[in-house]
Amino acid sequence: AALRARQAQTTSRVGRQSSRCFRSTARRRGCARQCTSLPTAGGAQRTTAPCPPPPPSSARMTSRALRRASRQLTPRGAGLRGGGATGDAGAPAPGPQKAHRISLTPEDRERLAPLRALDKRIIEVVRKGHIRMLDADYLRSGKITKMLRRQDMPKEAFLAPEVAAAHIEEGLRKAGGLTYGWQCCVDPDPTGAVIKAVIRFLKSPEGQHITCLFWDFSSLWQNPRSEEQDTEFGLALDVMAYLYASPVGTTVLRFKKMPPVPPEMAKTLAVFKVDAGAEADLRAALERAGVAGAALEYVGAKKVWQVVLASAEVAEAALGELGSLEELGLPAGAFACTWFNAAAYDGRGWCSLESGVSTEAIARARFYPQLKKAMDELPAKMWEIDGEAPVEVVEQDDAQGHGPRVAAVRAQIEAAKFTGKGDRATVLGLFNEFVTHIGNAMIATGEAVRG
Repeated sequence: AALRARQAQTTSRVGRQSSRCFRSTARRRGCARQCTSLPTAGGAQRTTAPCPPPPPSSARMTSRALRRASRQLTPRGAGLRGGGATGDAGAPAPGPQKAHRISLTPEDRERLAPLRALDKRIIEVVRKGHIRMLDADYLRSGKITKMLRRQDMPKEAFLAPEVAAAHIEEGLRKAGGLTYGWQCCVDPDPTGAVIKAVIRFLKSPEGQHITCLFWDFSSLWQNPRSEEQDTEFGLALDVMAYLYASPVGTTVLRFKKMPPVPPEMAKTLAVFKVDAGAEADLRAALERAGVAGAALEYVGAKKVWQVVLASAEVAEAALGELGSLEELGLPAGAFACTWFNAAAYDGRGWCSLESGVSTEAIARARFYPQLKKAMDELPAKMWEIDGEAPVEVVEQDDAQGHGPRVAAVRAQIEAAKFTGKGDRATVLGLFNEFVTHIGNAMIATGEAVRG
């Protein structure tokens, strides 16, 4: 009770707060029951019992307080051996969690400054609210188990734009960015596998430093969009490469595993580029192809026809018959595909961009020993989260330099599958622009290239 009273009295003095064991979040919600270090009269540190329950969410920290806050973060885990074992999405790893103190010297901070400058565009877009960052503590709380469109998400699920921008600006990789393959055009995670993995990671020791999260479906305006929302969506799309690539601002969470196809979706097809009022034309085209008895429904949010057939076998056979919908009397450009998108992560266009840029700065830093030393003080840049325990993504040694690696990513994007018309050119443009800027940023660090 005495410690609670002391915390209440000192909330306004967060920058000088005696606790050095909390996560720097927009709402100070305690320290995940880690121990608290308090100074003694002689300046030494003594350790108290576990922290009391967190203060109310209304106790917010200012961006200035955030910058003064303790730089203690949780450990990376065991790299390729994986991090601490976790159970389901609701249970963090048992046992004590050791804190990792970031020890950046003034020289380190100066060396990282050109890399931090790459985040200016992201920070501006987040601060203006074009991208909304989810509150990581809201996700950890279990208050939501199904991700919704940004238009439908509760307001309390997001951090205030200026707070989220401040977390990115700190340069401690506190903002998370999720990369994964959409499983369905109207619901990217119909099985719930991705959200379970995200919450499991956020509750793990390796994810405790994350304070906010970018999840495209809930962070960006989705169709149908107003004219203003469409403008904001375009501005957000312009910085996508930088959000994942940020050398010091973001941690990337990668979910590559494709869950089994739900039985109901296995017997469902999607037909695009056919107007909402053209049901009769669509049904006639299906009958010409020998596909009869289908249940049709138009999903206006994605401008797609849902075609439900008797079984998965019937759906598979029907897809083979619907080769050219134009020849069956439907508009030019109309096409059919499975409702559940089981394409592998590595064969998808946007996923290739997100993975390709995420570790580019880390790979280049191998040739800048002092810069690498500074970057190694930060939490790990990228984690695989689709297993029972997170595994750090570590790039293999690249003695040939960045040229072959960049060429390989370009080739992967060229060969990848895109569902949106024009997306291939957009993604290649974003990647090429980032490659130019990261190269200039590395030179601006002032360190001579090793070898």
